[in-house]
Amino acid sequence: MPAKRKRAGPSDPAAENFMSACATLRAHPLFGPLFAHAQVIREERNLCPPAGWAVVTTNGYLHVHPKRRGEPAEWVYVLAHCLLHLGFGHLRERPQAREWNAACDCFLARFLGDLKLGRPPEDMRISTDFPARTEERLYEFFCAHGIRSEEHTSELQSLAYLV
Repeated sequence: MPAKRKRAGPSDPAAENFMSACATLRAHPLFGPLFAHAQVIREERNLCPPAGWAVVTTNGYLHVHPKRRGEPAEWVYVLAHCLLHLGFGHLRERPQAREWNAACDCFLARFLGDLKLGRPPEDMRISTDFPARTEERLYEFFCAHGIRSEEHTSELQSLAYLV
């Protein structure tokens, strides 16, 4: 008598794409060690807002949206972005937090663009043509001149980090 075949449960494309991105980052020489030190929380009622992708905290937790559908390349970008905030020490208080967050996000957008790693989700695409090369100089520029809202508002809504 032939063995019974197990029925595969319904597939979960959101989870499959997320797991594929995790595997890509674990195997990456730069991001593998960072990923090994982070704790990923992908469950209901975590810190990720309903319209967001992820939130990274100072203690190394990545709270990711539990049901968001994104392509593996988009999840690679989002997770790498979060890991780099940890790796570069961006999770510190500054007198003007919004400007610091924007400067760090802009710096990471350029960094990841130069690495050609992943693809930013549509709602996180920002220009990487900035008047300064480091997050410190961008912070100073944003404090002095302000942040153009069309340049950075959507990314702030999609990806956040907590100090």
